[in-house]
Amino acid sequence: MYTALFSFKLKDMNQTRLLRYIVAIAMILLVGFGCVSTPKKKQSKASAAKITWTFQTYAVKGGWGYYIFCNGDKMINQDQIPAIEGKHPFASDEQAKKTAQLVVEKLCKNKIPSVTKEELIKLGVIDASLVPIKKK
Repeated sequence: MYTALFSFKLKDMNQTRLLRYIVAIAMILLVGFGCVSTPKKKQSKASAAKITWTFQTYAVKGGWGYYIFCNGDKMINQDQIPAIEGKHPFASDEQAKKTAQLVVEKLCKNKIPSVTKEELIKLGVIDASLVPIKKK
């Protein structure tokens, strides 16, 4: 009789513990789904029009680089020619400006601001063999 009473209490303890776990998991799921399913605020055309992209070139050791700014906040620091192997600064302020302008144009069109080797060749930053063009 004692063993039956003891096993009953043990059974009740396990059921209580199980119920607590189920309630805890249900609360976690509800909070989690509440966070995930909260609709994000869409950017209106008026606020999208307020985004201004600008650039500024600067001198680095052995050449030039550029910064890209979004509404005055520095977002990109490019102190070397992208898309080619090695660390080569732009040979002239003009090369850095042309490349920065291309990046700004892409950002204004909501495109990824990557620069390809072909674009660098067209801009006169590198030659067809992917070597930086040194300006005099």
